[in-house]
Parts: sequence; C-alpha cells; structure tokens
Amino acid sequence: MRPLASLALLTALAPTLASAEVLLERVQTSGYTLEEQSFAARCTIEDTGQVEIEYRAGSGLLSHRAQQMQISLATLRASIAEAYKGELVAVEPFPVDGPTRRYRAFRKMNDGRLLEVLLWEEDGNSGRKQTNTSPAATRLKRFIDLNCGPES
Repeated sequence: MRPLASLALLTALAPTLASAEVLLERVQTSGYTLEEQSFAARCTIEDTGQVEIEYRAGSGLLSHRAQQMQISLATLRASIAEAYKGELVAVEPFPVDGPTRRYRAFRKMNDGRLLEVLLWEEDGNSGRKQTNTSPAATRLKRFIDLNCGPES
C-alpha cells in the first residue's frame, strides 16, 4: 500500500504568523491523495511589489521563484479595507479530503495588529466553501490570479 499525503502540506507552506509585508496570499493543496500526486502551492504579494511563489510536489520536491512588480499600494490597501467590511457566506458544501484553495488579504491596523481578511475559500479539510460578499474581495481574488499565474 502506498503512503497517502494530507493537508499537512498546507501547514508546511503557510506562515505561522502573517508578515506585515504580505498583502495578499493564495494557498492551494491537493488534499488527501497518494504522495506522488500531492502538491502544495503558495503565492504571496508583498507591499514592496514582490511576488513570491513556492511549490511543493510529493515529499521533498520544492521550488521557489520571485519577481518584482510595480503596484499601487494605496489602491490595494483601500481594496483590502473594503473587503474587510464584506460578509462571509457559506456557498455550498465542499468534499472533505479534497483539495484546498484559499485566498486571503492582510490588513495592518493602526495599533500594529495584523488582521486576516478571507476573500474566498474551498477547504478540503473542513468541507467548507465560502466567499466574501464584497465586490473588492472578488477584485482582489482576480488580482491575485492575474499576478500569481493559473491555479495548479
């Protein structure tokens, strides 16, 4: 019998604490599957315009790439603030042990706290699928996809 991979790959790529520099993030995992078919990908967009993408396939195949882009920081922060006001709505049940795709934004508060703003999620660990109702959340999700490349 072959070993199975789990959503532990998500934990391996996800930061334990979001850095104040990360504005936007997309995380994808394959879910509970054979090790040779498992993957995880994480893309972040930082306030400096740095786009970083990490890929992991199976156990041990790892790659990282980074590129610099020019961003409108004020516009991005305004969109994140608008998305923060959106409501999270459960869309439909999602298969447990399936893949996970999660889009998040991070908003730095005046007191230094960093708040996570969930934009969209299909969570194969919990079986939850939800979306943020704010039009800004949809724009930010599209912006992430345009700059991080196609989904795996």
